[in-house]
Amino acid sequence: MQEDDVPATPIAAADPGGNRTGLVRQGAVVAVAMTFANVLGYGLSLVASRRLGPAEFGVFAAMLGLVIVGFVVSLGLQTVVTRFLAGEGSPDLGALAGTAVLASFATGAAVLLAAWPIAAFLRLPGPAPVLWAAATLVPLTWSGFVQGAAQGRERFGVLAVIVLCVTAGKVFGGLLGVLVSRSATVAVALTAVGTLAGTALATLLARSLLARPRFGAWAGGDVARASHALFALFVLTNTDLLLARHYLAPVTAGLYGAGSLITKIAFWLPQFVSVVALPRLVDPEQHGETLRRAVALLVALGVAVTAGTALLGTLVVQVVGGNAYVALAPYAWRFAALGSVLSLCQLLLYARLARGEHRVVDWIWAAVAAQVGLVGAVAHGSAQAIVTTTLGVVTVLVALGLATERRSGPASAHALDQDPAGQGPGA
Repeated sequence: MQEDDVPATPIAAADPGGNRTGLVRQGAVVAVAMTFANVLGYGLSLVASRRLGPAEFGVFAAMLGLVIVGFVVSLGLQTVVTRFLAGEGSPDLGALAGTAVLASFATGAAVLLAAWPIAAFLRLPGPAPVLWAAATLVPLTWSGFVQGAAQGRERFGVLAVIVLCVTAGKVFGGLLGVLVSRSATVAVALTAVGTLAGTALATLLARSLLARPRFGAWAGGDVARASHALFALFVLTNTDLLLARHYLAPVTAGLYGAGSLITKIAFWLPQFVSVVALPRLVDPEQHGETLRRAVALLVALGVAVTAGTALLGTLVVQVVGGNAYVALAPYAWRFAALGSVLSLCQLLLYARLARGEHRVVDWIWAAVAAQVGLVGAVAHGSAQAIVTTTLGVVTVLVALGLATERRSGPASAHALDQDPAGQGPGA
């Protein structure tokens, strides 16, 4: 990887036309890396489901789900580091690194302390799989700092390499586990080892962007608030599946589960747009223009994905779930639309976090409450009713977010949660 693969300075600052092409050009690098990372993740689940068998795979899948929930701390850390590095002033990177170390061990410790209650709740034979999931979260959370260090400087080539290293380590560790043993505990243990190895390699490759951890300052409040907001978004993206499982007959709930895979694909496919846009959203001068172009790109991609699913519904369903789910085909496009609108919701959340504004989390929780209330009261009679209601709630949330951004003046973009000098933590 060459030092000048991706400019260290913001593209738009060096090139007035950078915003016109930057999101697409640089996003392509990140998109390829993230798509490949997602394919690796899906491949691990596919191989594990066949090698472990239903009982052991159930344990393994539950631990992967637990890691995904804990991963919001890594995303929160990445967002905060990106915001401080892309903002004005000279943030104390050593203090941010110290915060990352503490957040990493705190995340792992929280799961470790809850291992026995979690094991009992999930009806596991023992706490060992949960303990290994806790071990996985320590390097995985630290990787959020490493990714944020590259993202905040708009070093997207480096960011792509980091994403691939961390994901490849985690996935190949898990694959080795399921190939050498039919035990979910062994698979989770080697997933932890692989994650540690991949994160160590990523840290080594990105060492010129990092700093020695310093523990005299603390940015944990920012990380906690960002993680809370991203956790709320995570809940919003998954509640409809839980509601379907609760209200619908098992077969129909299974159809909804296949539809939720389409939602996830439509949601994660354009994630590179938000990743590339975030550093520029921090800059008050670039915020408005960057957001408009990012929204336009996400809308275009969403329309294409939704229209393609509407036209090729049967084929899409067969690829995602197989012939057993063809009854989903006539309304599969609604799941694609839901994922596309959720990607807009994620972008708008990042836009508010880029301004240092965290009260947006109240809106997300209100949307979750509205979704649960509407589905529970009147819209739980069919899969179509649940997905349509959820789509409507998220669309209203996005409309409110866009309206708020339109009303926000440039001055509000300076409302960062930094010290009065704008230097970031520990400056």
